Amino acid sequence: MQVILIVGSLIYSMVVMDHRVIYCYLVVGGWQLLSALFHAVSPYPYLPSPARRYYLRALAWTLGIGIISFPLSLAIFVLFALLFVSPIYAIWYTVICTEEAAQVKKRSLIQFR
Repeated sequence: MQVILIVGSLIYSMVVMDHRVIYCYLVVGGWQLLSALFHAVSPYPYLPSPARRYYLRALAWTLGIGIISFPLSLAIFVLFALLFVSPIYAIWYTVICTEEAAQVKKRSLIQFR
């Protein structure tokens, strides 16, 4: 689903080429936040990769910095930085999910024997 959202967002941004591209950030980012929160609170039927823990820590730090920046009137700088950091987070999370899905598939094939 993430790959479809990312590719769809890239195609949409190339077609539209105006301020509505920000919707792509919101859709992909919102999906990944919901997915990350779901995976953080649900019991794992597999061993989560260490990369997921690093991702969740980075996400928590980013959220903390964002929350702290609003009362200090630094929000515009944090939001501008997120324009560049968000795609990196999206790619990182997609790689994590792909690796974990491959691990689950490999494990199910081993148990199937």
